[in-house]
Amino acid sequence: MPDYGENDPGVLAREDDDSKTDNGWSNPLGWTDDGTDDQYVVNMEFKSLDAPYASYEPRDWRYDDNIIDSMESEKDAKVSVASSKERWAKEEADR
Repeated sequence: MPDYGENDPGVLAREDDDSKTDNGWSNPLGWTDDGTDDQYVVNMEFKSLDAPYASYEPRDWRYDDNIIDSMESEKDAKVSVASSKERWAKEEADR
């Protein structure tokens, strides 16, 4: 059986917070609600949070020139290191 809040005092005793401090603050956990307007709150229809983004399409993008240069340099380095490894291995073997 679901709990509709009709037995809140029996389920969870509220903190006795009848007195407010000097600054006017009171403990929100001590507040009670009789539930007379719950049907309005529960049946509220909220706009989807995704609505503004549903038609969003990301812009076309491309890498910056320095990133393109860096990637090309990395490709060249892989080739030159591979050939250098072969040369170094031959030099090591000749010693």
